[in-house]
Amino acid sequence: MPETSDSSPALAEKESYAALSPTARLVAQTYGVVAPHGLGAQRTARILSHADVSLLGRRLNHADVRQANEELIAAGIAFRPAAPQGGVRASRHWAVSLATRAWQEGRLERIVDA
Repeated sequence: MPETSDSSPALAEKESYAALSPTARLVAQTYGVVAPHGLGAQRTARILSHADVSLLGRRLNHADVRQANEELIAAGIAFRPAAPQGGVRASRHWAVSLATRAWQEGRLERIVDA
């Protein structure tokens, strides 16, 4: 039976991303931009703050990032590498699309510069 467009990997990826909370989307974009490097919650929050990225007028703190990390890991969008590397990273097949989303939404350069 031919594969329909409803079951395409691209559609599944789009739906997975759309199901994320707004906070998790911002954190995921950061991981996509810095891939393949991992970041801890405090460093991620600091990068978003220096990049002047906020959600509903509020900057994200490390507790927000930690909660987003759990969501991203559960969705398979990010993972925690084994020590000693630490932090959280974008999953290999997600990194480019997350960085592309950051670029489309005008955040890529600000995250890189942060």
